[in-house]
Amino acid sequence: MLNHLSQREADLLEIPAVNIQSVSPYVNPGHVLAPPRHWLESLAEGEYSWAFFSLRYKTMLRDRFRDTPERFMPLLETAAGEEPLYLTCHCMAGHCHAELAVEFLGQLRGTLENNRLRTRQRKVRRGRTGPGGRSRNVPPRQLILSSLIEHPQPRVSNG
Repeated sequence: MLNHLSQREADLLEIPAVNIQSVSPYVNPGHVLAPPRHWLESLAEGEYSWAFFSLRYKTMLRDRFRDTPERFMPLLETAAGEEPLYLTCHCMAGHCHAELAVEFLGQLRGTLENNRLRTRQRKVRRGRTGPGGRSRNVPPRQLILSSLIEHPQPRVSNG
């Protein structure tokens, strides 16, 4: 389970540290989900609208996943576990990028699960074979030969 909280809420609720990951660029600037500081500052100063920031942040996350998907896997595995994972930040009022990060990770997890399922289904379909390793949809060679012998194809003459 994946949620987002402000750092203050997490402190008040006394959530164990193992269940928290700070995605604040001020506290944890190297975190894969942390945006550049100046983006949050521009948002706070009104230079960026929330819609613009959201679009830019989601694009950044997609690019980071494309470049280094292995950095996202521990988050996805932890979020899929029994214990909840809370993404925290120090955003005080209004919107927070952590809510976008939770949304992104949820969509990413769904996409990865769908891809795994499709891959598994393709392998199962490819793996369907009959006796002798032949595909069940292809008749055995002797059946093809016997049908040609019993029902010979008419010969077309060129003359």
